[in-house]
Order: sequence, then C-alpha cells, then structure tokens
Amino acid sequence: LGWADAERRLGHEDSALAALDLAGRLAGTDPGRRGWTRFIHANVLDHRGDFPAALAEARAVDTLALAAEDKRLEAAAWHEMGRVFSLTGRNREAEGAHARALALYRRLGARPKDVALELNEIGIDYRHLGRFDDAVAALTESFRLFDSLGSPIGRALALSNLVNVRLDLGDLQQAAADVNQALAQSSQSDDVRGNAILDDIAAAVYRRAGDRQRALGFLRRALATNRRAGFPYGMVSDLSDLGLLALEAGDLDRAGAALDSARALADSLGYRRNAVDARVGLARVA
Repeated sequence: LGWADAERRLGHEDSALAALDLAGRLAGTDPGRRGWTRFIHANVLDHRGDFPAALAEARAVDTLALAAEDKRLEAAAWHEMGRVFSLTGRNREAEGAHARALALYRRLGARPKDVALELNEIGIDYRHLGRFDDAVAALTESFRLFDSLGSPIGRALALSNLVNVRLDLGDLQQAAADVNQALAQSSQSDDVRGNAILDDIAAAVYRRAGDRQRALGFLRRALATNRRAGFPYGMVSDLSDLGLLALEAGDLDRAGAALDSARALADSLGYRRNAVDARVGLARVA
C-alpha cells in the first residue's frame, strides 16, 4: 500500500494499480486491509477524474471500516468522499464530509499529518462557500501543523490555498508574499501534483498583478506536468486559465481554442464548476 501511494503521488498510475492489485490479493477477507486497499484505489480514481467510481469506492471503504471497527479508516473514507464532492462542485456536501472526518481524527488523537490534511481540505470548502474567515483559520492551522512536521509540500499546499483566499479578498500583496514562500518551500519536494498546483497558484498571482509573461510560464509548466502525470483536473484548470490569459491579451482564436478544450474535458469528466468557468470564458470570447 505504501508503494502504491508513493507511485500515485509521483503520477505513475499504472504502477500504483499494479501494487494495489497485489495488495488486494494479500488482503484476503480482512475488512481493514481490504478497506485501506480500496481507499488508495479511490485516491487513484479521483486523480484520474473517475468520480462516480471513486465515490463508490469511498462508500465501500466506510462500510469496511465499520466492519473492522477502524475509526481511522472511517475518517479516511469521509475524507475521500469530501474530495469527490469538492471536485464536482458539491461544496456543502464536501464541507459536511470533511467536518465529519476532521471530528473523527481529533477524537482519535490522530497523527498531526492527518489533521493538517483535513484542515487544508475543509479550508478549501469554506472558501468555496464564501466563509473566508473560517477558511483563513483552518488553512493557518493546517500550515502550522505541516510546519511542525517539517513537511515542505504540506506547508506549500496550505499556503497556496491561503493565497486563493487572499486573491478572493483582493489582498494581492499578501498573496504574492505567500506564493513566493510556497514556491521556495516546494523546491524541496518531488510531489508532482503538489508542485503543479503551486505553479497554478503562482500563475494566478502574477496574472492578477498584470505580469502575463510570468503567469504564462507558470501555467505552461503546470500543464506540461499535469499532462505528463495524467492529472485531468489540473489539465482542465490550466487550459481554462491559458484561455483567459489569451483573452486578456486580445488573442481571441487562442483563447477560444483553449477554453473549448477545457470545456470539453470538464464535461467529459464531470467537473461541474470548471465546466461553468470555461463556458463563462467562451461567452466573453464570443
């Protein structure tokens, strides 16, 4: 399972699935072992954009957790359900699932890493729901926990989500300071998905600051990383942002092509919020 999770983080989906196949055979009928195997499988599925299958796996994990009387596995199942809800634009359901996972982790006295990850996720949910003070509080606590663990990518991800909140609130100066700190910390990590996310956030800050050329560089690097690793959510986001950047530069043909590609991919994978964003962009092009 550790091998499968490491391969997933590196973007090596085929190797992750091969490891999970072996783990599944070794798990036998033990509900706890089967549950942890299916939890990582759900992770692989959601990174691939197969949300109905990921949600079905997460719900099966919850059932297995109850059979195994494994509260940490139960929390992990709700964490994964929350991720799927968040990525498909079901923000209230996402916040409810992540709140349940966080309560379980706190009650268990779980590892600080688990609590930090959950706080990061619920901070994203609060932002999407417009609860900006709650988002800042959750993401700041997440950052402090990751900092105490010495986790460069954890600190960077919490900071990058704080940057999103700063941008929503119009605090560009603090957003720029946060993103530069996050980029410096991410250089110590080979977490493929995490580094691509940071490039996306940096692009958003530089775009807001009017430095389109630097924003374009970060977006192109993020798109190349996401394509190489097979992370469709990042690809949709990058294509949409590249389209909006071209629109702002007055290059309507390039903008329309990128946004239409983003819309088609978002529609095919069920990324509802991204599909809406791409259509808004296409309306502006028209």
